[in-house]
Amino acid sequence: MNTHYKKHFLSNSFFLSLITFIWPFYLFFLTILIANFLGSRALGEYSIVSNYYSLFVNIAIMGLNVLLVRELSVRDDGNSYFINAVYLGMLSSLISMAAVCFLGVIMGYSSHIKMLLFIFSLGIVFDVLILYCQSAYLSLNKIHIFFYIFFTSLIILTALLTFLIIKKVDLSVIGLAIAAIKAGTAFASLFFLHSDRFSLSPALFNFHTFKSIIFLLPIFSILSIIEIVILRIDIALLSKILNEMDVAVYSIAKRFIFFVFLLALNLAIGASPLLAKKLAEEPGLFYHLEERITAVLLALSAFININLWIFAKPIIFLFFGKEYVQSVDILRILSLSCVPIFLSTYFSKLLIIVNHQKKDLYALFLCLLLSPVLYLFLCLKYGLHGCGYAFLFMSFLLFILRSFFIWRSDPLIIKKLRPLTAKFFFSVLFYGLTLFIVQNMSLPLQWTVVHVVFLGSLFLLQIMKIKDVDILIHILKKKISS
Repeated sequence: MNTHYKKHFLSNSFFLSLITFIWPFYLFFLTILIANFLGSRALGEYSIVSNYYSLFVNIAIMGLNVLLVRELSVRDDGNSYFINAVYLGMLSSLISMAAVCFLGVIMGYSSHIKMLLFIFSLGIVFDVLILYCQSAYLSLNKIHIFFYIFFTSLIILTALLTFLIIKKVDLSVIGLAIAAIKAGTAFASLFFLHSDRFSLSPALFNFHTFKSIIFLLPIFSILSIIEIVILRIDIALLSKILNEMDVAVYSIAKRFIFFVFLLALNLAIGASPLLAKKLAEEPGLFYHLEERITAVLLALSAFININLWIFAKPIIFLFFGKEYVQSVDILRILSLSCVPIFLSTYFSKLLIIVNHQKKDLYALFLCLLLSPVLYLFLCLKYGLHGCGYAFLFMSFLLFILRSFFIWRSDPLIIKKLRPLTAKFFFSVLFYGLTLFIVQNMSLPLQWTVVHVVFLGSLFLLQIMKIKDVDILIHILKKKISS
């Protein structure tokens, strides 16, 4: 690779990696502050509002940020294309804001939660602008400028929110503060874009360009939106069945699973270019490689599951306090979804690689139709634990459906994975039996024994090989740039 392009490649990957992982940790920090200073009721309200916000901001973005990177990198009319994309983004943002407020009304929430939904939804417009600007900076190979703007704003926002939460202000004030800082970030990003390359003149509106952007929006945006809905529908439904404090208890445990999903998504994205290249050039090597990547993901997801199960209690107590003791059991139930989440996310990328992404859409639609019924039934019957069981069931169902569609698309992929899956099943049996035997031991001893048995079984049964570590390192390096 040319040294000039290699430099841009490494720079883009580095700064995008920072942005990708800093933001979730900031949200986690905010959750901890609200839980410890404003109490479980405020945390429950925040969980309801942020759940709807995250859902509709993803709908407003429409996957256009991905399209912008590609188009702005190669088009001569980048100015016109960007401003028309912004117009489309503003339109989708306003529709999403209205949808958030409308849902607050039809769901019958209290007047306070309706007000919070309106205030927090003000940030949707600015979030969409920020993400589109990020794509523009990336296309210019100047993502470092965006990172400096983003990081400066995040420091100001963190300091301001920490001060406000310690002072125990209402969540509405926090929502206004977040919207104000996001507005500043969006306008600063636009200002530097305007001074650098893009002429942000309203006169650049072009109906033909506007229409072409709409028709270019890929099926992948629909896939990501449906997956986000499935991931977050549980809290929305739970908020109508139980009170805010129960929602807070559940949402704390769910935060950790969201991190698991992000990790799985990044690893799956990181593996995709390598697999796509091998499928086109060396199909035989592709099947071997996808088997080894599956082995790595199985081992890593099981490792996360083990540690979340063993350390659920100290993790919850450390970050949120003993008043959220109910979250311990919920976290243990949800931790069992780590393996299906990892494999399901990976299989969704395999379906794209073999050009059968429409089948992934079928799997997602089926889960989307079934999930409300399942959540309502189990939540009403078993409460918080029922909601955890429903999420676990949906994770396994999506994994099974994607496995089935991969088998229908390319039977050899599943055939190659059968021996590996059988060995992993025996390894999990060893792990479960060991955990049952040592459950009354001290945590350090319990952790040591379980990991020795589990990791030993992985290598003895040849599920994992030493060379697989190199595969994981390669994926971690490539996950953002791909």
